[in-house]
Amino acid sequence: MFNDYGSFLDYKAISRNLQAKFSRSRGLWLHVIVFVAVVIAILGYGTGARLWLYPESFGWLTVFGAVWSVLLAGHGLISYRRSPAWSNRREKAVEAAMRQLIQQNPDDVAAHQDELFTLHRELETSLKRQAFWFPPLTVFTLINAVFWLATLLNLGSSFAIQLTAPLAVFVIGGIGLYTAWRERRNSGQDDWIARLPLPHIGLYIFGNFFLGLLAMFRAFNMWDQQTIWGWWTLVLIGHILYAVVLQPVTQGVKAKRQPASVLTPETFQEDKAKHRLTLADDGELVEVPDEEPGESLLGL
Repeated sequence: MFNDYGSFLDYKAISRNLQAKFSRSRGLWLHVIVFVAVVIAILGYGTGARLWLYPESFGWLTVFGAVWSVLLAGHGLISYRRSPAWSNRREKAVEAAMRQLIQQNPDDVAAHQDELFTLHRELETSLKRQAFWFPPLTVFTLINAVFWLATLLNLGSSFAIQLTAPLAVFVIGGIGLYTAWRERRNSGQDDWIARLPLPHIGLYIFGNFFLGLLAMFRAFNMWDQQTIWGWWTLVLIGHILYAVVLQPVTQGVKAKRQPASVLTPETFQEDKAKHRLTLADDGELVEVPDEEPGESLLGL
């Protein structure tokens, strides 16, 4: 996309100005990490000092944690509102930056359409990367606030204190992994993350949680629950091994057996992309090689 160093500097300036219009996730990350670290420290101290045997000794900690969790949720909502996670605001910002660029180079637009489309995609991709962690962090802050406020109704319970750290790992890590998996699937990547059967893994987690609740309330036999859990675990492990290891091997074997004379769609597209149709002097439609691209639109 960049024909010279000047065009690269112009792209970096446009990208930097565009990203400055939105908030970054570093501040919210720091707030979440400090909150979880403090709760883990309180949990460790309470367990060691046996404070849980005396609810009146740590009631003020629950009130403090609930107030802080509400402030954390507010921080998450404000940060998300100012982030590029809102697709409508992100698209409008990119379009405004592209219009400004076109106004600065009105005479070169027609000759550099492909480069403009590429630049548009690059700018939108950079904003998507900037917005990656805002959804999981915001969801965690909201769920965490609900749990802490529920704990306020019963100051003798340490429910929220014990659940904060596992909830952070499960929500932030789970949503982040799913987002990365979906982006890799949509972009056609073929790494191990893209090959993971995440829908099956998610169904396994929630399915076993539901079976555990049924067994807890005696609506389901505990032995049957453990049997289903064991067999389902084996099925899930087999599915993961097949998707991550065996399926790529079988696809590679099939690709080697494919006759060399058969053109793949990618080969056909690359071959066609090197030619264009034009009218000859006698009016006949013929294919001619594409011309070399001209000077970069972003060049100084």
